[in-house]
Amino acid sequence: MSPRTKALVVALLGLAAVRAYTKQRARKAKAKASRQSPRRDEAHPKNGSKKKKRASPMSQIFWKLWPFKFGKAARDDPDAFLGAKELIAIFAVSVLRTWHQDRIVYIKRDLLLATYQRNATVFKRVMIESSIMGVICSVLYAIHRYLKERLALLWREKLTKQLHRKYFRKMSYYKLSHLNEQQISDVEERIVKDPRRFTKGLADEMEKFSAALTSGVWFTYKLYSMSSLVYSLSPLTYFFAAAQISLRIAPDFSRKWKEMLDLRSKYFTTHSRLKSHAEAISAYQGNPVERGIIHQSWTKFTDYCYKFVRDATIFDFVIKAFFVYGSHSIAELLILSQFVSRDSQLACVGSVNPELLRIVEAGGESAADRVKFNAILFSQIRYLAEYFIRAMSAQGVVVAVLKQLQQMQAPARRLCDLFDTLDNFAQEDEAYYNKTFIDKDDTIAFADAQVFTPTGELLVKDLNFEIKTGSNLLLTGCNGSGKSSLFRCLGGLWQLRGGTITKPGGSNRGLNKKVFYLPQKPYNVVGTLRQQICYPSASADDLSAEELRSLLASVDLAYLLDRSFVSSTDRKRKRRGRNGPPLKSYEQEVDWENVLSMGEKQRLAMARLFYHKPEFAILDECTSGW
Repeated sequence: MSPRTKALVVALLGLAAVRAYTKQRARKAKAKASRQSPRRDEAHPKNGSKKKKRASPMSQIFWKLWPFKFGKAARDDPDAFLGAKELIAIFAVSVLRTWHQDRIVYIKRDLLLATYQRNATVFKRVMIESSIMGVICSVLYAIHRYLKERLALLWREKLTKQLHRKYFRKMSYYKLSHLNEQQISDVEERIVKDPRRFTKGLADEMEKFSAALTSGVWFTYKLYSMSSLVYSLSPLTYFFAAAQISLRIAPDFSRKWKEMLDLRSKYFTTHSRLKSHAEAISAYQGNPVERGIIHQSWTKFTDYCYKFVRDATIFDFVIKAFFVYGSHSIAELLILSQFVSRDSQLACVGSVNPELLRIVEAGGESAADRVKFNAILFSQIRYLAEYFIRAMSAQGVVVAVLKQLQQMQAPARRLCDLFDTLDNFAQEDEAYYNKTFIDKDDTIAFADAQVFTPTGELLVKDLNFEIKTGSNLLLTGCNGSGKSSLFRCLGGLWQLRGGTITKPGGSNRGLNKKVFYLPQKPYNVVGTLRQQICYPSASADDLSAEELRSLLASVDLAYLLDRSFVSSTDRKRKRRGRNGPPLKSYEQEVDWENVLSMGEKQRLAMARLFYHKPEFAILDECTSGW
């Protein structure tokens, strides 16, 4: 057995030992975790059903984006095939890149041979072909980059749409902000930024994986045809063993990345809170307190960042040691081992020029024959080295991509937490709504209602009342007694612990169009003055200018039609240098939340009530600012 074969056998045995050791450690860690914190479904199985192992967060989000779906998964998702064409095109361009790389190997071999033999004709032909290949390479890489960026955008659009569908289903946005017990406090960042982080990273790795897979298969096959199967797969064996060892030595980078993102989100939240309550904080002169809160959040974030940088340095050292410098040493060893002995050199030259081999073996070679012998030898070394390096690079990229996907668990875990929370809200018991709510168009009634807060505090016990269309009812009580809580139960935002509710619409979520709610702090939609009146109707075209003036006059707001506003549309026109006719006041998009006073907002909400003309109106201290 040759020394090279012995080294490969030792490497394979070492790989098997590392694999067995890591499996044993994984089993012990899993058994310890199951003893310390048994899962809920394991402790309380439903109807004796078998325990189902849940996929990792990375796998869950990946299959939400995978465009090749069939059956029920394709029917449930209107964007199921989004990104399929781009993904196919990426693999097609990867095949062309593999062809280009294969051709470059031959060009480099011929260039070295022509230079060594001083063959000007071959050198000129090789240089022309090399220039053409350079242009082709630029085009292929540009197309690959475009397809990768487009795939990232499509996947981000797909993932965001899936989140939006769940976020706006069954009033989940309210439950997430009010009934979530602060388990997810950075909903905005998880919907806006985390999909971008994940989809961009996944598209990058998919582009690398497609190029590495196609070139890896081809160059490994070519290397196998030139040597042996063990020799062609030796880089993959090394990279696999290095990946297993590095994952055990390096810190849990994905978990630390997730914790860093959570701390950064909390820091952003403190600034958002300061911006929302800036007026009240300024009036109280609460600057030192708020500064202390923000500084404390920032200190926690930066302290963790220092630890993160330290762990990232350790991680980078491990990766460089195994996948850069270690791989270079292995490559040099395996390549040069093919040409160390005289017999291997003769066999290499003989495979190209048998006549020259016979002359050299006979010992009658001339100086020109020796030059030709060395030229063929070095061109073949370069030829094998190119194939080996490209096969090794491709195999290393495949392993690195799989390892990097494991490091993307941080945004995937954050997205999975959001998806799981929204799914839990959507899986509410339909029997509760069918049992609790009764549909009756001309009546609102509570019968034996037990009103509790989401935290379990009793507010009202055995509540009974009934209101018919055209009648009035006044609810009075001290602050925190549960007056507004009744309206939350009526709209289905809170659940009763007993009793029934009769209302128009019955078990439908929210309030029916026959029931209109005016809170103490009105909501102002983004849009024009006409859209403020028509909200929540999607279209405001049915409201004429005369009707709008009449409604505003009924609540002493007709002067808004004569007031001059600087709208967002006017600012856009000014930036673009367009000076068209000024928009009418009711056609301007204005930030009504900051333009109107509290009293004006409440009167505008009252005009909205007069426009919709519901059967019932719930007035929750809606005139406190008049």
